[in-house]
Amino acid sequence: EMGTKFGCFLTDSFLWFGGDLAAERGGVPWISFWTAGACSISAHLYTDFVRSLVAATPNANGNGLDQKLKVIPGMSEVSIGEMPGEILAKDLQAPFPGMIYNMALKLPGASALVLNSFQKLEPTVTDDLRSKLQVFNIGPMILQPATPKPPISDDHNCIPWLDSLPPASSAVYLSFGSGITPPPDEIVGLAEALEAKRAPFLWSLKPHGVKHLPEGFVERTKEFGKIVPWAPQVQVLSHPGVGAFVTHCGWNSTLEAISFGVCMICRPFYGDQKINTRFVESVWEIGVKVEGGIFTKDGTMKALNVVLDSDRGKLLKQNVVKLKGEALEA
Repeated sequence: EMGTKFGCFLTDSFLWFGGDLAAERGGVPWISFWTAGACSISAHLYTDFVRSLVAATPNANGNGLDQKLKVIPGMSEVSIGEMPGEILAKDLQAPFPGMIYNMALKLPGASALVLNSFQKLEPTVTDDLRSKLQVFNIGPMILQPATPKPPISDDHNCIPWLDSLPPASSAVYLSFGSGITPPPDEIVGLAEALEAKRAPFLWSLKPHGVKHLPEGFVERTKEFGKIVPWAPQVQVLSHPGVGAFVTHCGWNSTLEAISFGVCMICRPFYGDQKINTRFVESVWEIGVKVEGGIFTKDGTMKALNVVLDSDRGKLLKQNVVKLKGEALEA
């Protein structure tokens, strides 16, 4: 409307109509930016194929969700049931599934796809994407130097608390992003495991979650635990005293853990979190999924023991440190 000329149109990948807008403005290139990884966007591009597999090969339960996606490049460890939920929605024209499906249909027409990932993290999946469209990896974005460097906000003194731990400590950091609080019974299971394990822990838990903690838990664990409503995650994960990250496995959290060499204990909830979890546990081998996919005292204890105190945990650590080096290199 103002007559301004521009050379390309850059949109979030969710805005599937970006290509149409670019075409209306003289056919300038449409660059689509997927802020997550190659594995999840690839999954969406295979929506029709995955749905056809579910329809054609039901298992004993009649849904085929346990079937491994061995025919999709890079997805051999992933089951259909671990794909983003929108892919399996009953109605692909419903508002949110419809937006995602339209994105999958329109994306091959983009001039380029930009990912917050790096080649050595998802090589097979990325190469498969490149057979469909031009792909640029620009991640991990968290490692891009900011100018000017923003001040660290640590109103709850998380970093000084980590600094105060004995040198040999391996603290557990727990956080589930800005939009997720585990159900009350899972908060109880987590708390019981942390109290029994007695490893130092820093738990980012919102007030509506704190009210579900077992009675007396905060007092009984005050010598080795700290609960805050918010933590500066990047600074926490980059602290040498942190040995495990209990997470929902959203892409930002996953990539931050990789970037700072921290093993993960995963409890996925929705979106790309299940497929990210599968890559963490079975492809990259840098963490474990909590037993049964939900927090219980016993299942959480098992996961903590694996990551913090086992030979397998040492291997997981070696793997994530290797990926950290490759992330820095990227």
